[in-house]
Amino acid sequence: MQQKKVNFKKILKITFNSIFYALLVFMVLFSFANMKLKASDDVANLFGRGFVTVLTGSMDGNEEDSFSVDDLVFVKTLDNDSSRASLNEGDIVTFYDPAIQGLITHRIVDVVDLDGKVFYQTKGDANTSADENLLNHENVIAVYTGQIKNIGKTIKTVQTPNGFLLYLIIPSAIFMIFEGVILAKNVMAISKNKLETKFAQEKEDAEKRMEEEKEKMRKQILEELKKESKSE
Repeated sequence: MQQKKVNFKKILKITFNSIFYALLVFMVLFSFANMKLKASDDVANLFGRGFVTVLTGSMDGNEEDSFSVDDLVFVKTLDNDSSRASLNEGDIVTFYDPAIQGLITHRIVDVVDLDGKVFYQTKGDANTSADENLLNHENVIAVYTGQIKNIGKTIKTVQTPNGFLLYLIIPSAIFMIFEGVILAKNVMAISKNKLETKFAQEKEDAEKRMEEEKEKMRKQILEELKKESKSE
């Protein structure tokens, strides 16, 4: 029973440590990604890999890579003209729309060459018609790479100051306090064990010295008795 209790404590400790360090890594990566978000026409990213939160249902379709409101979409940022001009029909791209002053992520339904310059006709999977304006390839920010369902709203909240405090800073502080308490207990336990070991050793040494003194006194008494016997 005692062994099971010890094993449970070890498992609990490992679990808490794993959660804490995973949260810490996520917080660091998330912070770096958002530090790169310098303007509203940019995508939060780290080493060219970023994410956008789906705010409308324009891409809620029947395609395998369609997505809905509150999904989190992963993208790869495109940082050169060649990569922006070499996209294909069916690719999903993220671009900035001045009309709504925000990002749009729609599918390319046609590639158009106008006087040697590449434009894309884009369309949301849920929309009945294509977007009104052609998209200049130079204005493409990123291309779709994947998605996670139903966590975009949470990520959007975390990107706000209050959300960052509530979901990342406070939990991290709690875990750090918890880890500090565990560390303090471990230090105290180690110190206690050291003191107990030292006390036990000193006690053993004292008992040993006492026995040696007793033996020395016994020998002296015997010597005195022998001398007295000889003098008689």
